[in-house]
Amino acid sequence: MQFLLLQGDKDIYWSAFLADVIAPLGSLNVAKADDWTATGQQEPDGLIVVDTTHIERFEQLVARLYAENPSRRIVVMTASPTWKRARAAFESGAIDYLPKTLPADELRAAFEELLRRTSAQP
Repeated sequence: MQFLLLQGDKDIYWSAFLADVIAPLGSLNVAKADDWTATGQQEPDGLIVVDTTHIERFEQLVARLYAENPSRRIVVMTASPTWKRARAAFESGAIDYLPKTLPADELRAAFEELLRRTSAQP
């Protein structure tokens, strides 16, 4: 399974950590958010993970991704979670909002649950 991490500025440490976390579930491609959406690269069969760390107005990106394809499974991750940002993520079309501070085993379990939950939907 292919996962896609969209970032503002590439964070090599974070993307390597996330790749290790999801390795049992599939592989991770990493792209700058603007580059990926501008070129319309191939759709991953896994989740699209939007790292909000360096993306201003991340909710606009999520809304655009969702509007282009409502079946996309978009997860928003942040190092500074707040209920306002969580609400904005869900209202924009994200299926979940996860803190980047979760331990690796909890993060992997969250991704497993998301995949299980979303694959069961029609």
